[in-house]
Amino acid sequence: MSLRTNKRETSNALNTQELKATLCGYPVYLLLQPRIIEHLTYNGLQKHDDVFPPAPSLIEIIKQSDPYILYHWIWEDTRYDREREKGPLLIEVTENTATLEQFIALWGQHHAGLIVHSANPIDELVSHLAAVSTLVMSNGHCVRFNWLPNSLDDILSAMTAKKRDRLIGPLQNVYYYHSGNSQYPWRKYQSQYRETLFTPVLKLTSREIKRISLAKHQKSDALLARELLICSDSAEEHYPRALQLVKTCQHQLQKFNIQRQEHVQRFIHTFFAHMIQMNHERSVCVLANLQQPVVDRLDALDYLIHNPLGYFTSEYFYHLLMSDWLLIPENKQRYFYDATNAVLTTYRPPEQNVSESQIREQFLQSYGTSIQLAKHIVQNNLPPLSVRREAQRLLSGDLFYGNH
Repeated sequence: MSLRTNKRETSNALNTQELKATLCGYPVYLLLQPRIIEHLTYNGLQKHDDVFPPAPSLIEIIKQSDPYILYHWIWEDTRYDREREKGPLLIEVTENTATLEQFIALWGQHHAGLIVHSANPIDELVSHLAAVSTLVMSNGHCVRFNWLPNSLDDILSAMTAKKRDRLIGPLQNVYYYHSGNSQYPWRKYQSQYRETLFTPVLKLTSREIKRISLAKHQKSDALLARELLICSDSAEEHYPRALQLVKTCQHQLQKFNIQRQEHVQRFIHTFFAHMIQMNHERSVCVLANLQQPVVDRLDALDYLIHNPLGYFTSEYFYHLLMSDWLLIPENKQRYFYDATNAVLTTYRPPEQNVSESQIREQFLQSYGTSIQLAKHIVQNNLPPLSVRREAQRLLSGDLFYGNH
C-alpha cells in the first residue's frame, strides 16, 4: 500500500462545526505551546499610561477559566526538564468549554497546540508524550520533538501507517489547525493503537527525513507564492507563475550561499516588494559579496531600501572598511582585530547620504593613503565580476522575464 493511500485513510480534513461534533464520547485534552499563547495574550493587552502590564504566564492564562485546573508539563523529569516550561503542557478541557472554545477560535489557528481526544487515562497520555519527546535520526543523532502543529503534519505525512500509530499511540485522536485549506482547516489523525505494538523510541529513516524536508520546502514555496500573488494583486490563475518565480529565485540564491529557509524567505519578501529599489550597483555588490555573512548582507539590503543612511553603520559596511584597510600595502601583515580597532578608532558615519566610494576613500586617506591608492583599493575591492553578473541578472529581473 502506498504512503499516499495510508495518509488518506488516517487523516481527515474537517471544518470547525465538524470538529466540535467529533469531540464527544471521550475526554478532551489540549496540548499547548506556552510561548505562542503567551505571545498572543501579551499582544492583546491594553497599555495604561503608555505602560504595558506584565506578560502573563500560560498557567495564569488557563487558570482564568478554571482556577483549579490540573496541568502536566510534558518535559518534566525528562532530559529537557530544565526547559519544561518552554515545552508542551497538557490539560483536560472536557468540562472546560471556555478554554476549548478559545483554543478553537484563536490559539489553534495560530498553531499554538493540538486537541487530543482519547479514552486512555491522562497519566498514560503524559507518559507517552514524554517518551516520544526525543526522535532518533537515521545517523543515531537525537532531536527534540515538540509536537508543534507546523512540523507535525510534515512528519506524519512522511511516516508509514504503522509508525504513525506508534507515534500517536494512546492519544488515539489528534486534531490541529492546517492553514492550507480554508474550507476544512482542521486536520485529524487517528491511530490504530495497540498497546503491544507501542514502542516509546522512534527512529526516522533517511527516506523519511528527506520526505519531511521536501514537504517543508514545498509548503514554504507555496506560502511564498501566495504572498507574491497578494503583493502583486494578482488573480489565483497566476499562482503557477508565482510558484515558478519563487523556485527560480531560490535556485539563483544558492549561488550566493543563501540557502537556509528563513534567509531565502526574507530575501524573497524584500525582493519582490522592492524590485526597482534593489536594481542598482550597490545592492548588486552587497548580494555578490560572498566574503560577508548572509545575515549581514540581508541587513545591508534592508538598509539600502528603508534607511540608506543606516547602511553606513551596518555590520556589512564596517566589515567592508576593514577589508579596505587590510589592502593597504603597509597592513599586509596585520590581522582582523587590527582592522577592527582601526575602524572603531577612526571611522565616523556620515550624517547625510553621500557616495559610498567617497566615504571609503576618505577613511583610507585618514591612514596616510594617497588619493590615487585609495581610489585603486576601493575600485578593486569588489566581488568577482562573474558573481556580480549573476547578482545583476537576479536583481534586474532579467532572470524572470527571459532576457538572458
